[in-house]
Amino acid sequence: MSPSTSSGWLRAARSAGRHPTRLWQLFLVVPGSGWASGGDDRRRVLATGEAALWEPGEEHASGTPDGLTAVVVQCRVVPLTEEAP
Repeated sequence: MSPSTSSGWLRAARSAGRHPTRLWQLFLVVPGSGWASGGDDRRRVLATGEAALWEPGEEHASGTPDGLTAVVVQCRVVPLTEEAP
């Protein structure tokens, strides 16, 4: 299976509630800012150009106080093999 990509936006003061991912999922903020949480349910702030990576089956959520657009990439294999600079 090839990686699938999608994009979406969250309006100000909105969130995507906790749910599991079936595949590896990379959530990249393109414009805007917000937060993402993973299995530990701890919110981490994300700005434009920053991303969250969730593993298959991991419960996660995201949200924004001011609005954001994100690109989401899902695939069966880990999309990153080493930490980016």
